[in-house]
Amino acid sequence: MILIDEIFSDACQMLGWTFIQGDDHWNNVKDIENNDDNQHGKDDTDLEFSEKKKYFFLLSKKMRNKRNTYGAVESRLWSGEIVLGVRSNLTDPTYEYKLLHQINPLYAEQERMEVHIPDCEGMKINVWDVSEEVADAYDSNFDGLRITFEIQHDEI
Repeated sequence: MILIDEIFSDACQMLGWTFIQGDDHWNNVKDIENNDDNQHGKDDTDLEFSEKKKYFFLLSKKMRNKRNTYGAVESRLWSGEIVLGVRSNLTDPTYEYKLLHQINPLYAEQERMEVHIPDCEGMKINVWDVSEEVADAYDSNFDGLRITFEIQHDEI
């Protein structure tokens, strides 16, 4: 069985993003900058967007099996929520600054993931909705996009 977190993790590695799994509570207390076990590296909050690390948070996932008339699983439907973000400064001058320099560029970045998923055998995106723009999320101050998804994997 293919798990959606494996698909996302592999895609993040290919795209050069950092994959992190856990709900909002877990990510709020996680020290991204100084966590030696994840190779996130040094503070990049003052770098240009193109030089910043992109972080992909898989916040939640649910799986639902679709069965054929004989009871065999013919597809799995994965749904959940992710945040794609970059580190920011609490001292950024305005929300408009965050929008222009950190949040808006992430719309193009999230499309890279959206385009990559169907390249995986048997995968099809049914829903990929940017549901919210976030600013200064978690203790590590992320600006980004909250995305809800529904991805179907047809058993082959």
